[in-house]
Amino acid sequence: MSWQKEVKEIAHRRELRKQMGGQEGIERQRRRGKLTVRERIDALVDPGGFEEFYSLAGAARYGQDNELTSFMPRGVVEGMAKIDERKVVVTAGDFTVRGGSGGGSGGMGG
Repeated sequence: MSWQKEVKEIAHRRELRKQMGGQEGIERQRRRGKLTVRERIDALVDPGGFEEFYSLAGAARYGQDNELTSFMPRGVVEGMAKIDERKVVVTAGDFTVRGGSGGGSGGMGG
């Protein structure tokens, strides 16, 4: 049995997560003079040290062929990092996804 399809979907979800809540949400943040969640985290933590939790969690949609067609990540980004060489846990709202809401099911309503 091959896991190639599942590995491909995980890689695809990781790419889609980088799009956050989509271009419209990112542009809305820019118009307001604000950074995206990932930019805020990068500015806060020591370089290269952020390890995200739940990076594959969110609302996935599949087509009739059972292939992933879209993915909306959670409205909260969490992970481990270092600030001034001290280990910390970081939680930040992604305002491009449901206004940064941590509740519900990540865009599936609820």
